[in-house]
Amino acid sequence: MNAVLAETAASLGANENLASGQVAVGVNITTQHLRKASSGTLFAKAIPVHIGTKLQTWEVQIYNAKQLTSLSTVTLTNISQN
Repeated sequence: MNAVLAETAASLGANENLASGQVAVGVNITTQHLRKASSGTLFAKAIPVHIGTKLQTWEVQIYNAKQLTSLSTVTLTNISQN
């Protein structure tokens, strides 16, 4: 679940930084699971590490009750929708 949430958060952030007619598509994700989260609400914080013309890299921190539960690095490529 943490990796899915991380890729979603990074994709939303990445697409906000693109021009009309472009879309960011995930190419790699690495997730470290630090603490279990069996209940509660997860909160994702996506932080851009690099926003380039062809690739973007985002760090995503997932929290549950203000405790860090996982840390992900997500790399996306910017492609034209046409």
